[in-house]
This record gives sequence, structure tokens and C-alpha cells, in this order.
Amino acid sequence: MKKSIAKKLIVYFLLLSLISTAIVGLYSYDKARKALIDRTFEQLISLRTEKQNRLKGFFNQRINDISSIAGLFSTENQSSSITKDKNFLKYLNGYLQASKSYTHLMLMNSDSSLITLDYSKDSQHPIESQSTPNQALIHFFKIHKNQTTPFITELHPGLNHHFSSVLVCTPYQINHQPGILLLEVSAASINNIMFENNPYNGLGKTGETYLVGKDYLMRSNSRFKKDAPYNISVKTVGVEEAFRNKTGTKKIRDYRNIPVFSSFSKVNIEGLDWVILAEIDVQEAMIPITNIRNNIIYLSVLIALFLVSIVAVLANMIAAPIKKLKLETEKVSQGIFGETIQEAREDEIGALITSFNQMTMQLKEQTERLETERMLRLSSMIDGQEMERQRLSRELHDSLGQMMLAIKMKLERALHTNFMKSRDIIQETQTLFSSTIQEVRNISNDLMPAVLNEFGLITALRNLVSEIDKNTPAEVTFRRENTKEKYNQRADTYLYRIAQEALNNAIKYAGATHIEVHFQETEYELVLEISDDGKGLDENIHWGNGIPNMKERASLIGGKLTMGKNEEGKGCRIIVTVPSSLL
Repeated sequence: MKKSIAKKLIVYFLLLSLISTAIVGLYSYDKARKALIDRTFEQLISLRTEKQNRLKGFFNQRINDISSIAGLFSTENQSSSITKDKNFLKYLNGYLQASKSYTHLMLMNSDSSLITLDYSKDSQHPIESQSTPNQALIHFFKIHKNQTTPFITELHPGLNHHFSSVLVCTPYQINHQPGILLLEVSAASINNIMFENNPYNGLGKTGETYLVGKDYLMRSNSRFKKDAPYNISVKTVGVEEAFRNKTGTKKIRDYRNIPVFSSFSKVNIEGLDWVILAEIDVQEAMIPITNIRNNIIYLSVLIALFLVSIVAVLANMIAAPIKKLKLETEKVSQGIFGETIQEAREDEIGALITSFNQMTMQLKEQTERLETERMLRLSSMIDGQEMERQRLSRELHDSLGQMMLAIKMKLERALHTNFMKSRDIIQETQTLFSSTIQEVRNISNDLMPAVLNEFGLITALRNLVSEIDKNTPAEVTFRRENTKEKYNQRADTYLYRIAQEALNNAIKYAGATHIEVHFQETEYELVLEISDDGKGLDENIHWGNGIPNMKERASLIGGKLTMGKNEEGKGCRIIVTVPSSLL
């Protein structure tokens, strides 16, 4: 099924606009997506760095606390009990309560005794106990008894059979014996730093920061799972790379197997082999870009609808004159010429309409001219036939008719005379019969010379010139150059008739006294030239149908006939040229 140009224009323009809109939309979407991802990573990096710095500050403060408390113990003899000095205990409790960061205070000495203050249940009234340390603490003491400065470490297993305990430790002397003062950091204080349910921190509903130990167990609370510390295994790409001392950002799957944007690094706190991660769900982080994508789709649909209406109007404006051209072209194909399109446009279509109008008017003029020429040729042919019939009738009547009548009369006379006179009459009749036969031959030769078919054009032209030169007052000459004796029959016949008509016109109408027929063949064409010294192309002379007939015959063999004055500027010269390739 053929599609109209208007529909094609609508489809093409719509596709072009949609493709352009799609390219711009996809480019904008991609740029916005990359910018959002970069901003999300920057925010996660900033949050991770802030949490990391707070952790460092927190543990630096714990080092200061242990150093201050160790100074208090160095001035008091607390080798057997911490709670016996009420004033000292009150001061110590006030100091520890102010920080809200500890669950136990412990004193270990070289005789493997352990004094513990338990703040985990009642920070106002800690419970003091003395016991023998477990194997983990004994091993810990052996390793760190010669330590000279405060330090932080993670004890496995932890106090009270916990998975592990974060301890802030410092060495001190008890009765001139080495000992270690230990403060167990509460998990809650670490969680207070890592976990914030604050809608303005940039983490939204799914963002979180958390810590992971070397055993791949979480060290801080999870936003999504209860009892996360030491219970949830986090062996993700971010954790693995952080433990390889890499700091970076990536889109990974978290411990819930959900895609997240993650920023990760080592905590870089001496004594704690931990990594810190700040993460947010990809789905939540990409909500703004999803909205942008939807807006782009809605906007593209609106633009497409708008463009369809605009393009439809423009396509019809463009196609309307083309449709008119199509209708008028169909009329031209049916032979209806001369009808023009009235459409004022200053563009290519306007130029096309102007060209069409010029074409149809030219076709009309050419058709009328061809029809006129056709009618003229038809009239010339009919007139020529009629004239030929009249000439033939006249010659048959005037010459042959008279001769036959004379023969008849002589034969009738011979019947009524004596033998001797009848003999003379019969001899006269015989002579008259010979003249009659010759006249028949002359008439036949005028109609179609036998010599033309038998010997060719050159011999026929030579005989024609000789006959006219002998029977008319005009001097007629013939010369040839580089010509063949014969060409194809059609060319021989038409060129002979042109020469015959030209000679007849020169004698009959122009009154020429000298006529020259020149026939030559060049490399590319055959040239027949007839020139005379007659009256020339006088408008007052009626030439009849001879000249149109000559032109028609020349065109029928692919040639061209021109007329003008001779070389002396007088008379008439007719030149017929025919390409050699057509002969």
C-alpha cells in the first residue's frame, strides 16, 4: 500500500524528533545518574570519615582516661581493695560515670590476682570482686606485662564469656610489682557513635555505618537486624578490600545480599583490627534519578504529541501543492495541457510549480505546433497526391490522349482508302505509336525513374540534370565529390525527390537561368546542395507545398534542410545534410 508524502513526512519528522529527544533524554539521564552516584559516594565518604574521626577521638579520650585513673592508683595503695576508701571510690565513680563509656574496671597483678569493679548493672554502686583471671587474661597479662605506655586491644573471648571485649589498658606498679589497669569499653558507647537514626544525616531510611572485625563479625549494631554485634557475618567485597588496606567506594551487595553503594576503609586505630563501612541501598539512593527518568519519559511523550500536531500541519502545507502537481501531472499524461497551478511560494516547491507551469504551457504550444505541422504535412501529402494526379491526368489527356486519338483517326482513315495510301497511313501510325511509347516511358520515369533503382542516386541525378538542361532554357550542371553510386533505397528516393522538387521550383517559380547541383560526402555527413540565380526567397512568390515536402523528406531520413542565398548573395541555395551513420 502506497503511503502519501504527508504521512511519510509525519513519520520521518516524528522519528527524527523522538530520536533527538531520546538522545538528549538519555544523555541527561546518564549525566544526572553519574552525578547522583558521585554525590552519594562523596556523602558516604564524608560520613565514613566523620565516624572514623569520632572513633579515633573517642579512643584517644579513653587513653587519656586510663592515664588519669592510673595516676590516681599510683598515689593510693589499692592492691587489696578499691572500695575500702569511700572518698576514692566516689571520686572514681564520678569520673567514670561522666564518660558513660565503661562496663568494668580491672586490676591485674603479677601474682595472677584480679580485682574487678562491675559498672554494667549499677553505675552508681559498682560491685567489687576478686577472682583468679581466666586463661585468656593470664595469656593477655604475659604478653602485655612489659608494656610501658597505654594501649587499646580486643580480648577474645571477652569478659563474662562475651565474644570479645574492647579494653583500654595501661601498666602500673602495685607494691613495686608490675600490674595492668584495664577499662572495658561498653558496646553501647561505640554504637552511639556508629548508629544514628537521624533523618538529616543523609543516610535516609536504608543508610548505615558499621564496624567489622577481623573475624568478619559485625562489631556495631545493624539498622536492619537485632543483636548484630558478633552475630552477623559480613564477608562482602567492601570488607575484603578494606582488610587489604584499600580505601574506596563501590556498588556491592551487602550482608543482606542487597545492592548498596558502599564506602569502606580500615579504622586505623592501633590495637583494633577493624574496618568501617558506610552504605546505602541503591534503590533508595537512585530515587531522585528514577523521578528524573519518569519526568523525561512524560516530557518526551508530551513533546512527541506536540510535534505530531505541528508536523502534521507542516506536512500538509508541504504536501498540498505536491498533490496539486500530481493531479495536474495526471491531466498532462492524459493529453490535457495548458492548465497551470496558482500557488505563490518562494521556496523549492514554488520553483517546482513555476517549472511545471512553464512545462505545461510549452507542451501545449508544442502540441499545437505539432498538430499544425501534422495537418500541414497531411495537407501537403494530399495536395501533392492531388497535384500529381492532375499532372498525370493532364499528361495522359494532353499527350497520350491526343496521340491515341490521332492513331485512331489514322486507322479509321486507312480503312476507307486504297492500298497504297493505307500503307503510308500505317507507316505514319507506326511512327506515332513509337512516340506514344516514348511518352509513356517519360511519364513512368517522372513517377519513379527506373534508373534510380537499377543504377543508384548519382546516375539518376545526372540523368535528371541532363533532361532538365536539354528541355528547358536554364543551364543546369551537376558535380559530385567522394560519393558512392548508391545508398539505401529510402535515402536515394528522398534525396532524388528533394533535388527534383528544388529544380522544378527554381525553373517554375524563381525563373533561374543557371542552376548548379553539388553532391558530396564528407567524413561525417552527406551534403546535397542546389543553388540558382533566380529570384531567391521572395515572399511574394507562392511556392506551394514543395518546401514543406522537402523538409519533411529530409527529416524522415534523419537529415536537415536549410535555405538561404547563394555565395554571391543572390538567388537561392538549398542545403540538405544527412549524417553518414544513417545511410
